[in-house]
Amino acid sequence: MSDVINHLYFCPFLYKDGSSLYRAFLLREFSNENLDFWLAVEEYKNSKPQKMAAKAQQIYNDFVAVKATKQVNLDAETRILTLANIQSDIADQFAFDRAQRRTQHMMERDSYLRFLQSELFLELAHPERYY
Repeated sequence: MSDVINHLYFCPFLYKDGSSLYRAFLLREFSNENLDFWLAVEEYKNSKPQKMAAKAQQIYNDFVAVKATKQVNLDAETRILTLANIQSDIADQFAFDRAQRRTQHMMERDSYLRFLQSELFLELAHPERYY
């Protein structure tokens, strides 16, 4: 049940100004690559079809490939499936679905929970306690 609740708060939060605050928290922890990947995939899904193949390759190179500059923590099977998806003749908006779901799940269960308990978030959510 808590996973469902986290998901309900997590996704809308990222589409609003909250992603900047969450990013600031992740930067302090040196772990912003998961959020950067998640947001890059969201942008990719809304790309024009003629630009999808190039964007998919860039996202793969930056986040999914072994030894990528901002490599996200994914299992080998997900990496292989994602590579197969972007190398298929038709790059579509679903190419990163599995990798994005796994990354989101990690954030929901780890860094996002820490963020919700951080002073950074609590000061914003409950200013009356701090001022």
